[in-house]
Amino acid sequence: MKSRCIEIAVLAKYIEGRLSDKDRDRIEEHLSECDTCLEEFVIANTLLKDHDLIECEPVSEEVALSALKSLSIPKELKKFYAWITKVLVPDSAGQPAFATVRKPDAASSMDYISIKKDMNDLQAEMYIEKTQDNKVGIRVRVLKDNISARNVRLTLIRQGGGIVSRLLKGDYVLFEDLPFGSYRFVVEQDALEKGEYLFEINEAGLNEE
Repeated sequence: MKSRCIEIAVLAKYIEGRLSDKDRDRIEEHLSECDTCLEEFVIANTLLKDHDLIECEPVSEEVALSALKSLSIPKELKKFYAWITKVLVPDSAGQPAFATVRKPDAASSMDYISIKKDMNDLQAEMYIEKTQDNKVGIRVRVLKDNISARNVRLTLIRQGGGIVSRLLKGDYVLFEDLPFGSYRFVVEQDALEKGEYLFEINEAGLNEE
């Protein structure tokens, strides 16, 4: 796990509502982008609001912070992404456009998941579309400093067999007709691995592993 970005004491103050508006906005923006800190926040928030702990004898702030720092992140707290449905609807000019809804009321629709992952100095953007016969298509962009990265290779390795590897040419790479299952997604630049992402995709959505 990477090093902590937010001090435990600051995270505790955020949960207790003791930060200024500016600092609160800064923390919330960071939590929206950093999986590690978000997981720590989930655990800390659960502990601090657990009513079963109210009757426990209080300890010093130093002891409490030390205990919180020693917590490991259980696997079951990894993120789950449910499918979101896009339906084709006309915009104000009468042209077709996509609108995001949870319950489609139009015949033309698609289920998708969109996620972003930081990998060293790169950012991978994945747009996963569910297709028929328990399969998906995955479109991947890789950015560096908000522009398309160069000399990048993207590899998808499916548990149980199957490897697809492609060079990033243009704005994105498209992986088509991928069956549901567990995958390891690897990003390399200049033949050096920049990061990986483990996930399982099924009818319900996507689970991080």
